[in-house]
Amino acid sequence: DINPSVALNYPLNYRPSIEPRLRMAWHPWGTDAQTLTAALGLYRQTVEGINDERDVGSVFTAWIPAPVDEARARAVHALLGWQQQVGPFNMAVEGYYKDLHNVPVPIWSVIARFTTTLTLADGDVYGVDTRLEFQRNPLYLYLGYGYSWIKYTTAQENFGLWFDEPIQSYHPPHDRRHQLNAILGLDVGLFKANVRWQYGSGLPYT
Repeated sequence: DINPSVALNYPLNYRPSIEPRLRMAWHPWGTDAQTLTAALGLYRQTVEGINDERDVGSVFTAWIPAPVDEARARAVHALLGWQQQVGPFNMAVEGYYKDLHNVPVPIWSVIARFTTTLTLADGDVYGVDTRLEFQRNPLYLYLGYGYSWIKYTTAQENFGLWFDEPIQSYHPPHDRRHQLNAILGLDVGLFKANVRWQYGSGLPYT
């Protein structure tokens, strides 16, 4: 199966943008028990969320529109995945890559404070998600593991004084290497109970 599509975005005060996307699925033996999928697409974003990258305990995000006179955030997403059904078990693995451009990030300052003064960064994201599911009423089991890697690269006028280099690369606060999830579900008559356990490795900080 080949499913091409095009998204047309025309936010107020911004130029319209066309975002082509493509998804492909192949069943090697003609059944839904095995599926190879691939996807590629272009995405743009007008509203941006920023937070205080110098405070590891901050959970607040400020949502603001991207500056009209600046290029909007743009990302190319690519994905390749495999899904296998064996009786009550469903196994899947997906790898992905994202090429990011014009991502708004707060400027670095010698004073530790929250600021909405922004600059732009480019970034690379790649990772893999795996999952194993078991479904046989009334029992449901899920085990998932995800690995991700994110790095931003930006240029700011202070970098030449601080680091002797005008361009710096760093891992943003939401860069988390490992994440493990487990779910136990049980259906009994009109009642449904779920227990979830999640583990995530440490986040970067300065």
